[in-house]
Amino acid sequence: MTFDVSRITSHVSRLTSIALLLLFWGRVLANIRDQSPVVDEPVHIARAVAYWRTGDLRLQQGHPPLSHALSGVFLALEPDLPSPADLKGWERASRTDVVRYLLWEPGRPVERALFLGRYAILALGMVLSALVCRWAGALFGRWGGLAALFLCTFDPNILAHSSLVTTDLPVTCLTYAACYAFSRWLKRPTRGRLLLAGLTLGLAWGAKLSALILLLVLGLALLWRVWRSAHRPMLKHRAERTKPPSGAGPARQGFAPLARTFTSGPLGLSDRYTLLVGFGVILGIAILTLWAVYRFETGVWPPTGMWVPMPTHWDNLERLWQHQARGHHAFFMGQLSDEGWWYYFPVLFAIKTPLPLLILLVVAAARIWRWQAKRSVQQRQTGERGLGFGLRGLGFDILVLFPTLYFAVSMASHINIGYRHILPVIPFVVTVA
Repeated sequence: MTFDVSRITSHVSRLTSIALLLLFWGRVLANIRDQSPVVDEPVHIARAVAYWRTGDLRLQQGHPPLSHALSGVFLALEPDLPSPADLKGWERASRTDVVRYLLWEPGRPVERALFLGRYAILALGMVLSALVCRWAGALFGRWGGLAALFLCTFDPNILAHSSLVTTDLPVTCLTYAACYAFSRWLKRPTRGRLLLAGLTLGLAWGAKLSALILLLVLGLALLWRVWRSAHRPMLKHRAERTKPPSGAGPARQGFAPLARTFTSGPLGLSDRYTLLVGFGVILGIAILTLWAVYRFETGVWPPTGMWVPMPTHWDNLERLWQHQARGHHAFFMGQLSDEGWWYYFPVLFAIKTPLPLLILLVVAAARIWRWQAKRSVQQRQTGERGLGFGLRGLGFDILVLFPTLYFAVSMASHINIGYRHILPVIPFVVTVA
């Protein structure tokens, strides 16, 4: 009797992945049921109910509506919650009054509303964990994907925010999804991947304003790809299925390219032009998706007096700019400040990130540095020019670029009110570590 070791290993890894996801689901579900509401949740629940019951965006006030639309999917099924439009405070867009009469009046199903809103966020936590496993598996093989899934599903910050009706977990999930989808398009541009990259980018923008940094991250990744392509072998055409990465298992074979594939470069002039035009199309799809999130809203934006699409979005951006300019009163290490501290997030990251993850991150950085040094020596001997990470074809450049830029922008922020503002870097750190 013979055993197919590869097949057995594939089944074991798949079952382990399912077990980790189910364990994550059970742990977060228990927290959803038992935890009392945090300070932000009632307002987010009111926005979620208003999005589905009224279609009016007046309560958004500084927040894009997608996170609330997602958390309101199950809330829309609750018959005992009134429409916010019928409540005191609606006409003047008073979030405090609407929340009071929506949730805190006698007989309101507060616990059920919390559960329904939080359950949608739990679903996003599951999606995020699965994506982390997928991308890490593409980079480092089956067991690398499992290791990343383990780190993600046991990360206390991911666990905590997967049980709260806030905007932090949705933007974390969708920014990661947008980067993953874009890296796949950049590796092999097809219409399907282009569409998916545009959709996920637009959804990320619709989740939270901090996702706007994706425009810079993805733009730089594209320009880097186009620039370095001039120094590599010509574009190759593959009609046959390519061999999947070692340890990737039979499931990945379905993703083998059936048409031309952009290898490590260079692209001809027309191919570079195609990439740049494709990026423009992705941005167009993303903007259209964002507009759809705002229910194709149109109107006059008061600061300009002009008719614009999604005026609420431009108002949200203006509010964010004003908030950043005036700062936010905060306490940190015995100090009070309205302008924040440049070292706030580095210290917070060091204190609140699990120690094993920090150690793994340091080890990963050291290995990458050593590998790059060794590769540089080889390139000097062969005359080849260095063009970045060897794993760039699978999006490794984006995995490093996003958390680096996001962290740098966060350090310049005057709004220092919690670890949750750097939560989007965690899935990237987990994948790299």
